[in-house]
Amino acid sequence: MTLSGLELKQHVIFCDRGAAMLSVANDMKLTVRFCTLHIIRNFTTNFKIFTPGDHNMVWSLQSAETEEAYQSELVCIEIALGPDLAMGFRHLPPLQFVKAMCSRMLDKAYQRQQNDLIWEANDMTVTPKSMELYEVESKEAGHYQVQHAS
Repeated sequence: MTLSGLELKQHVIFCDRGAAMLSVANDMKLTVRFCTLHIIRNFTTNFKIFTPGDHNMVWSLQSAETEEAYQSELVCIEIALGPDLAMGFRHLPPLQFVKAMCSRMLDKAYQRQQNDLIWEANDMTVTPKSMELYEVESKEAGHYQVQHAS
């Protein structure tokens, strides 16, 4: 997946677990964790040693593409800011993110199942919204000119 010139495939992205961000991440097939800005704000509040000049270390940690690179960034944070702050990063609970994602997937699967039952009961093969869009676009089709590409 390329977005605004950035290749996002195989990159872990830290993001908020809110519904909007999870929706975007799900649609774009991104691997997401926690929001970098939330992490920075929390660490700035909880660790007085963590100053605005240290924020780039969190962004470097976020952009690590491998476990080895991630651990290396954690070592740099530990050297620069001490073991307590580095331990805070090591203890970010990925389980909470996984729970949020799985909960969302279960909700979507349940909703799809309910929609399937309604469609089957009404002998529908296309969603009402899709049919509505199709009808609107069909009326506009005469206004377009089509040429063969090959």
